[in-house]
Amino acid sequence: MLCSALCPCSYKRVVTPRRAGTAVVACWMVAFVVGLTPMLGWNNLQRLQENASIGADLVITCQFETVISMEYMVYFNFFGWVLPPLLLMLIIYAEIFYMIHRQLNKKVSASNADPSKYYDKELKLAKSLALVLFLFALSWLPLHILNCITLFCPACHKPMFLIYIAILLTHGNSAVNPVVYAFRIKRFRSAFLKIWKQYLCCKDTPLLGNQASERKDNHVGEQLSLQKDDHVAEQVSLKKDSHFGEQWSEEKENHVGEQWGEEKENHVGEQWGEEKENHMGEQRSELKVNHNGELKDNHDERRSEQKDNHAGSSRARRRRTTWGSSGVS
Repeated sequence: MLCSALCPCSYKRVVTPRRAGTAVVACWMVAFVVGLTPMLGWNNLQRLQENASIGADLVITCQFETVISMEYMVYFNFFGWVLPPLLLMLIIYAEIFYMIHRQLNKKVSASNADPSKYYDKELKLAKSLALVLFLFALSWLPLHILNCITLFCPACHKPMFLIYIAILLTHGNSAVNPVVYAFRIKRFRSAFLKIWKQYLCCKDTPLLGNQASERKDNHVGEQLSLQKDDHVAEQVSLKKDSHFGEQWSEEKENHVGEQWGEEKENHVGEQWGEEKENHMGEQRSELKVNHNGELKDNHDERRSEQKDNHAGSSRARRRRTTWGSSGVS
């Protein structure tokens, strides 16, 4: 079930009829070993002999708590083979519901085969199996809790009607499962109604030809359903891959665009800096040239004025000298 929800395309390849049959046989073998352990020696026979509660004829009052060891029921049965698988199944079903709801909440583009139908079918099956798991826990936990009270608190009083209710719940669990399957799963319901009409209501059984035709139709329908499921699963996988590809392409384009934008900004900044430096250099050069030119012009003007003043002074001295000479004469 978890493989079907997580990897729809690989489910048919992983869960083969041979592997499923092997798993069922292994579960029944473990159940036989766990159930027959008290008969192999883990019981209260030795304790009863030590307490002189049993005679040489080995005749005792047939009570469950008298014969079966509470250490076996609590440590081996409950803590070893009931509680850990129950917690593991709860975690697995929580993961299944989370994955299916996440797939159903995704926006899938319209196509010839809607993948949501595939996950709706898986969700319905998961709810049915989760209901079976819930009824199992509801039926078996009360008896195991009473066994824990018997082992860890021998002086505690347990009302007999609670013990009887717990025992009835454990026996009723096996009768509830077929009813749950019949009302929740269409194939189980059809087979259940057929058995009910044929063996309990004593109605005429269908002819062999009709049975063969029905089996053929069912076989063809199953093949078509499997092919449709495989086709839908492949489409889901392709859409998932294309969705991831689009996301990766968008991220790549965004990353390249950011890099190009950064490079462009750096390049523009460098160009602007170079142009600014060149412009400032040219301005400084022009200012320097103008300043040097102004200084040179001022120097030339001063030299010209000094030269004119010197020439004027020389002419005045010569003129005075000439006038002095004329007066003496």
